[in-house]
Amino acid sequence: MPDTKDSEKLPVKNKGGRPTKYKEEYVEQAFVACSRLGATIEELADLFKVNKETVYDWMRAKSKFSDAIRTGRDIYDTQLIEKSLKQRATGYEYTEEKVFCKDGEIITHETTKKMPPDATSMIFWLKNRNPERWRDKIETELSGTLNLKPVIELGSNKDIDAKQETIPEGIKD
Repeated sequence: MPDTKDSEKLPVKNKGGRPTKYKEEYVEQAFVACSRLGATIEELADLFKVNKETVYDWMRAKSKFSDAIRTGRDIYDTQLIEKSLKQRATGYEYTEEKVFCKDGEIITHETTKKMPPDATSMIFWLKNRNPERWRDKIETELSGTLNLKPVIELGSNKDIDAKQETIPEGIKD
């Protein structure tokens, strides 16, 4: 039986099956696709020409690959999406170039336009940023005792039989 030093030097045998399509350069490609383009798992699968389950497998098996995707998504979400949402919620200005044609001559003119704050974006921003203060659900706590009295008190079988005798014949049974 070989000792541990010898066994560590032995090459690791392939478990069998098809060789992986994974390449180390996919780490950087996944990071760029996620951080600059906001790529989804499906889009990464298309980029690497595999199915999305393979991308999930690589994420479980390759920590650098998984970290690249997670970090890229975080950068995209915070630097682009949150910034855009904040701008929509608070309003912003932008420059627009208008093109005119006068006497066969093309004239351009830059104008500054204002985008007013958007109430829906404000609500979304506030609910997600401070959910305890801005959520729709209001919780009310009640305290004290609740005393319920029976609405119908049934007596003995004699009382029930007496009440049934007052029911007209056509309605019984």
